[in-house]
Parts: sequence; C-alpha cells; structure tokens
Amino acid sequence: MRHALLVSCLTGILACTPAAPLHSARPDAVADHVVLIVVDGLRPDAIAAAGAAQLARLMDAGAFSMSARALGTPETLPSLVTVVTGLAEHGVDWNDDRGPPLSLPTVFTRVHEAGGRSALYVGKSKLRLLAPAGMPEVVHGPDPGNRRWAAGAGATLAAAFAREFPERRFDLALVHLREPDYVGHDAGWMSPAYLDAVRASDRAVGEILRAVRDSGVADRTRVLLTSDHGGEGTRHWSRSEVSWIVPWICAPAAVRGTIGTPVTLQDVAPTVLGLLGLPALPAPQGRPIKECL
Repeated sequence: MRHALLVSCLTGILACTPAAPLHSARPDAVADHVVLIVVDGLRPDAIAAAGAAQLARLMDAGAFSMSARALGTPETLPSLVTVVTGLAEHGVDWNDDRGPPLSLPTVFTRVHEAGGRSALYVGKSKLRLLAPAGMPEVVHGPDPGNRRWAAGAGATLAAAFAREFPERRFDLALVHLREPDYVGHDAGWMSPAYLDAVRASDRAVGEILRAVRDSGVADRTRVLLTSDHGGEGTRHWSRSEVSWIVPWICAPAAVRGTIGTPVTLQDVAPTVLGLLGLPALPAPQGRPIKECL
C-alpha cells in the first residue's frame, strides 16, 4: 500500500497529504473513502482513441482491465444494479423510470449500516432507483420523467462532487457520467462526436480527481472507474462482443498494471466493500479484485 501511495504521489493523480485518522473502526479497511465512477457507454478502445489523459493517468497509477465484462442485458439500469449489488440475476430487466427504489442490499446499505456517509450523482433519472430513502444521503441528478434534465450533465455532477466531497468526505460516492452513451446513440460509437463526448467525460473525471486531491484525505481514498456497456454503430444491445466489453480501473492499487484474471461488473461491489473493510453482501456472485486491495 505504501508503494501504491508513492506511485500516486509521483503521477500526480492524488496528492500526498498527511495520513488522516480512520473515521470508523474498520481494521481491515484499505481506504476510508471510495469514489466509484461509471462512464456510460465507454468502450475500452475509446480511451486511447480519444486521448483521454485523465483516464490514462489513472491507469498508470493503478490496476486495470480493458476486457472486463457487463453481464446479462448490456443496458444502463440493469448493469448499474449489478454494480451496486454484485448480482447478475437481480430481477431488474427494465431500463426506464418504472419501479420502486431497489430493495436488495447494496454497497450503500453496508455503508449506512456502518454509520458512514454516501452520495449518488446520476446523469439519468432512472438511476435514482439505486437510492432507497436515506441511502445514500445525498442524491444529485434529473428528476423522474427527466425533469431538470440539465442537472444530470457530467460537468454539472462533477462540479457538485467537487463542492461537496472536500467538506463531507463521503465513505462512498458513485458518479455516473452519461455523455458517451447519448452521443453514441446519436452519432455512433467511435465516431468523432463520440470521442468528443469521451473527452468531455475525461475532463469531468479530472475535476473529480482534483476534488479528491484537495480534500485532505487523498491518501485514504481509492478511485474505481468502469462502464455499464460498450456499443457499436448506434446501439449497445446487439450480439456484438463490443456491447459487453468495458474498462475497469482502480487507483492507486496494491499491484499496478493489467489485472491477470477475468473481471466482470459483479466484482465491483465486493471490491468496494473490501476496500472499505465492510462485510460482504449476502450471496455475492462476484469477488474482490485482489490487485485493487
């Protein structure tokens, strides 16, 4: 872990600050804070194609897979439910605003049970389903039916995170950046417009990382970045393999470089809870990625 912190200092991803005391009794915790970023519709090959500097620097400081997989239907809401529950089979097979808040245990449940703080920043109103009342305590994004749609713009959400994290120091914050998916549907995945949207999300990631750096708890914070699905043409539910392949990056990491074992979105929740030293969810189907711990 000391090696990973030194790497992060040298790369400039996270600032080196005096170690902050643990704010809860979690002797197995690697970190006090996890920032989970989901870039909607981000194909792994778009990172280099777009020249996404912040994502590339995050990879340099951590462990990564450019062949992680979404499971089931490669759509936003089902994939995000997998991300927060660790379950591939969770019963959410729709991708719109219908349905009550999620009743399954999630990473937010575990943070709440431990007396911690969490936040959810979402670019699409349907993702409010992830937030039962009080878990997380802070929610930003469009209202159901897409009222206040501009509230879900990536730059708006990154700015809200940058205002709030240094003061509130959430144990867990999930930030969803929507732009690559929307432009992919309009102009096509890997089109010039799509790559512009990836660069816009990269700038939002940069603002998030700067907020972590300036928070005073950078040395006890880990960042995990992934996507919900890929895409080809103007779709992401074809049979093409690129609809299921997504990036996975965690930084700083115990072991830097390419993760040597298969990774799926089921592994996000166990890894987040492993980083925070919190109990596993019941009947987990994923596993903690050891390179991140």
